[in-house]
Order: sequence, then structure tokens, then C-alpha cells
Amino acid sequence: MPLFPFLLFVIVSSFTPGPNNFMAMSFANKYGFIKTIKFCFGVAVGFFVLAFLCSFFYLLLINLLPMIKAPLTILGVGYMLYLAYKTITSKDDNGSVNNFV
Repeated sequence: MPLFPFLLFVIVSSFTPGPNNFMAMSFANKYGFIKTIKFCFGVAVGFFVLAFLCSFFYLLLINLLPMIKAPLTILGVGYMLYLAYKTITSKDDNGSVNNFV
């Protein structure tokens, strides 16, 4: 796996909206900007390490067992389709209140 596309993916996906960004926003609102810098640094390092380990072990698995690539791809596509189906068919819960911020 070339390093530049991997780093580009990690950098771009770490700044897209997601739960870590919302937690950082909530943390900054509660504790201030200075104390939030450590949290943001931890999130960035943790995300990079997680992405690196996932890609490393995926490549290790593919190199050790090349016949597993097709079933693993099909399983991944199936899981993504399942998540899309569950998202589309989920009911709107008007009575709930979000208390995370």
C-alpha cells in the first residue's frame, strides 16, 4: 500500500464531521480551548494509530491468505449494504432528547 494515499485518507477523514468532532466541540464548550488541545491531539493520534493498525493487519492477512480477499470484500460490501438498509428503514424517534451537548 502506497504511503501517500493512506496518509491523505487518514488526514481527510480525521477532520470530517463525526463523533470525535462533536465530543471535542462539547469538551471545548465545557472546559475551554486550552484544555481541549490535549483531547484533540489524543483523538488525532488515536485515529491515526487505529487506521494504521487496521491497514497493517489487513495487508498482513491478504499476504498470508490471498484467497480470503474476495470473501472479505463481499463481507464488507454486505455489511455496508446492511447498514444502509438499517439507516433507510429506521423510524424517527421524536420523543428522545439528545443530551450529549
